[in-house]
Amino acid sequence: MLEPPPVFDWEVQRKYNWTKPDGLDLIKTKLSSYAAFTPHDFQLNCTALILNGTDVVCITATGDGKSALIYMPVMVQHGAISLVVSPTNFLESDMEASFRNKGLSALAINGETLAAAEHCRPSFVFFHGRLSTFKVVFFDFALCL
Repeated sequence: MLEPPPVFDWEVQRKYNWTKPDGLDLIKTKLSSYAAFTPHDFQLNCTALILNGTDVVCITATGDGKSALIYMPVMVQHGAISLVVSPTNFLESDMEASFRNKGLSALAINGETLAAAEHCRPSFVFFHGRLSTFKVVFFDFALCL
């Protein structure tokens, strides 16, 4: 009989307590080589919480920089991937292009991209094994139902 895989344990996976001052300083240092902006305190604190494995709900005004919380953790933590559930194909495609312009590898998976992938190769295997090459993956909300 096969053994179930071990339960994922954030306590084992994380190397730092990112919310401590030295963790926040490390986030700033790592981001300084990528980001063309100085992160707001709420962005640093939310990124630290995300890296610690804490769920975060961030409510701020339009234009305050919430989208940065999608890519800041993957810029800090080597090997991390952000999975983003998006309400529209347009938003997924727009954000994918925006993130690629920032130098991040991004992929939108929705009805349109699946149809295009199946046109090239007749199965979802087109994406299988390639997801780890992306830092940010946008999923169509409808695919999650």
